[in-house]
Amino acid sequence: MLLPGLPHRAEPPADEHLWTLRKGQRTAVCAQALHPLGLELRLTVDGETLRTEVARSVEEGRAASERMRDLFRSKGWT
Repeated sequence: MLLPGLPHRAEPPADEHLWTLRKGQRTAVCAQALHPLGLELRLTVDGETLRTEVARSVEEGRAASERMRDLFRSKGWT
């Protein structure tokens, strides 16, 4: 799979846990997985999918993950 933002001949990123935040007894997790159009970011809270987003490049995926994390942090998640 050719994914923009990868060095020449680099393997695409594997499914990966990106971050975990907590607020009280609640847990938010962001993970990425390969998708036919790029990378799928999956945000779950307490095991339930809250949001998914497909990024077309590694940089776009990283930026989307950081935006989600920053939004949760602004609401008191650590």
